[in-house]
Amino acid sequence: MKRSFFIVLAMITVLFSGKAFATDFLPMYLFPFSQDNKLGYIDRSGKITIPPKFDFGELVILGQENKFQFSTYGLAAMQSDKWGFIDETGNFVIPAKFDMVEPFSEGLALINVQKKFGFIDTNGNIVIEPQFDEAASFKGGLARVKAMNAEQNAALWGYIDDTGQYIISPIFDSAADFHKDLALVQHKCAKGFIDKRGEMLIAPKAQEINEFSCGMALINVDGKYGYIDQSGRIAVAPQFVEAQSFSDEMARVLVDKKYGFIDSFGRVSVPAKFENAHDFSEGLAAVFVDKKWGFINKSGDTAIVPDYKSVGDFSEDLAVVVNQENKMGYIDRTGKMAISPTFDDAKEFMNGIAKVGIKLKKNNQEEMHYGYIRKNGTYLWKPTR
Repeated sequence: MKRSFFIVLAMITVLFSGKAFATDFLPMYLFPFSQDNKLGYIDRSGKITIPPKFDFGELVILGQENKFQFSTYGLAAMQSDKWGFIDETGNFVIPAKFDMVEPFSEGLALINVQKKFGFIDTNGNIVIEPQFDEAASFKGGLARVKAMNAEQNAALWGYIDDTGQYIISPIFDSAADFHKDLALVQHKCAKGFIDKRGEMLIAPKAQEINEFSCGMALINVDGKYGYIDQSGRIAVAPQFVEAQSFSDEMARVLVDKKYGFIDSFGRVSVPAKFENAHDFSEGLAAVFVDKKWGFINKSGDTAIVPDYKSVGDFSEDLAVVVNQENKMGYIDRTGKMAISPTFDDAKEFMNGIAKVGIKLKKNNQEEMHYGYIRKNGTYLWKPTR
């Protein structure tokens, strides 16, 4: 039997901005799979909808399947020597003539031609000529691009609109995508957040600044971590030797070599008493106690007794757990084993489907074969098929 690999496709990314954009990715549940380094697609019933015939199946094996995700426009990036876009029948509707492409975002796709970046529309027409040294896909109506600034004699970052016109001139040494009308940038020695007019709204005096999460941004001042809010005010004074961005309205911090959690006011919600911990997800956080993993709630109470060698975070009310025999399964929020630990690899559920792996012997060697399961534990696609 030929070796096949299957990877779950993440679906449905919704972007909001000042303009109304369509959802970028369809809830089509077409899953890319690779066979003999060729890529194809199956649907939610496990039926092959596009036979494996495309190059770059290796990227799916390596977990980079998002590049091949179908957009709301019914198009997916694909390679046949060069890159183009296929429709749901597997035919190229935008010819494979580009050196590189990225999936469509907000109606435009990033392309590379002879080491310069530009953008095409869903008909394959070049709407922004390849001219930039670096670029990223459109987010919130703007795309960040890197190009030569003649006055400063340096390649710097700026932001363009969907016509290719600069909305914010290229003056930044580094730049991130806009998120909720703010973007993290660095201009010379100053690092902070700009608005869509390019004005620096928040410029804290910090050696390290992270992007906003749950309305808070992690900063480092003289080796101590704290948080600012979206007005730039210090919300939690820098005091921690280690800290993480907020997740599920809680932030993980290290105090006296133990992990605990604070809320957005800086109040200790869960005392620092754990040897290790994960961030909160769906109201629960994994914690390491007496060499075993379990889960606590936001009050710090034990929700699931520590009993596992390793755990993942909760996603769609299920979490991956690893038992003492190194087998993986899934528990629910009560700690009940929802899917028996029979797998050698398992990933979190997304849209009701999870990727799982089983080691199979081939030529006296163990190889990991992957398949898909549903939340009831039944196979969408068996690893041995």
